[in-house]
Amino acid sequence: MGDYRGGGTPGGKIGCGVAACVGLPLAGAVCIAPTLGDCAPGVVCRRDVDWALLAGALAIAAGAGLIVRALANRITARRGAGR
Repeated sequence: MGDYRGGGTPGGKIGCGVAACVGLPLAGAVCIAPTLGDCAPGVVCRRDVDWALLAGALAIAAGAGLIVRALANRITARRGAGR
């Protein structure tokens, strides 16, 4: 019972934080960007969310989180091994 350390690896916690710090501003920008500006006369005006762009923003956030997670886990594993 005394060996429980709070669950999750340090890399997982840091990676999740990085993914949130990268993903939330990107997703917010994707949602706000279509509402900025005026529509040109005679052109169909689209003011809804661009789902492909939102998927790209979430993929970038997930990638950043996974990369940081792997790096942080590698660093903490080397520290634990005494290198």
